[in-house]
Amino acid sequence: MKLMVFKPVSSIIFIIVLGIVCIIPWLLLFFGWGEITGILARLFLIGYAILGLTFYCSALLKSLHEHMIINEKGVAYIAFRKHHFMTWEEIKVVGIGKMARPGGPKWLYISAASIPLPILDARMENEKFFMVHYRKKVEKAIRIYWNGPISGIDFISDYP
Repeated sequence: MKLMVFKPVSSIIFIIVLGIVCIIPWLLLFFGWGEITGILARLFLIGYAILGLTFYCSALLKSLHEHMIINEKGVAYIAFRKHHFMTWEEIKVVGIGKMARPGGPKWLYISAASIPLPILDARMENEKFFMVHYRKKVEKAIRIYWNGPISGIDFISDYP
């Protein structure tokens, strides 16, 4: 089963907002705002649009390309220039955690280490530690192949 790492709805909303932000300078230039202030305004608008398009393309490529594949062999994490794979025998902990910042979303993590983690950090991701936004669909996909408990859902005694 192929799953996007980020929630599809939040990725789509982010890409739409970023697309609108990229269009605004061109609309301002087209409707005459650039004529009032001259060359400096045009240079600012063009720079703003290039920066916006760069962020837009980056977000689009990341949201479309970064995904996780869960099957009977194990779990694969695929991103730009990355392809990591763990077999079910290597996986020691599957759990739910939150990012260190307050109010952040829940993440489901898959780890080859044997210690459950309630607090996560994006820098922890490597070839033996994968994270994906928590959703019921992801939990169901994991439970098809994972027989052990999911920390943070099935029991909470592992959290200090």
